[in-house]
This record gives sequence, structure tokens and C-alpha cells, in this order.
Amino acid sequence: LLMNGKLAWVLQELPAFAIPVSFFVALQPSEQTSSLPNRLLLLALTSHYFNRTFIFPMRIRGGKPTPVTVFLMAIAFCIVNGWIQARALTMF
Repeated sequence: LLMNGKLAWVLQELPAFAIPVSFFVALQPSEQTSSLPNRLLLLALTSHYFNRTFIFPMRIRGGKPTPVTVFLMAIAFCIVNGWIQARALTMF
């Protein structure tokens, strides 16, 4: 089973962008979220995944269909990666 490559790319990368942004927006200001190094690292992470989620897929020329199994593994990785990075940068 295959799905559109560009759509798969956007959907699989979206959690790695949305989870850190939602952590930062939802949490009350604290020592961790106010820390300049944590803010800079969170900015770098969200900038990177903004590019991977929204800009890079629009630059793909042609593209090949993506197997659904690969898409599911990629989205699972991005969910876990987004959660770990967001938690580390907003809680510790």
C-alpha cells in the first residue's frame, strides 16, 4: 500500500514540529522555559522541523509514493523524538 510522498512527508514530520511548540505554548513560564540556552535550542529544533515539515516537501520535484509501513514508522519516530526533545528542553 502506497501513499503520496509529499503528503506522507508533511504528516510524518509534523509531530516533531507541533509537539515542542505545544509544550512551549501550554506550559507556564518556569526556570526551564525561561532559560536562554533552552530557548535557543528549542528555537533551533522548531526551525529545523518547520523547514522539514513545510518547506522541504514543497521543493521535492516529482517524488515517489511512500509505503504506508515506512510512513507509520517515521511518524512513530517523530512523535517520540518530538516528545523527548520538548520534554528535555522545557522540563529540565
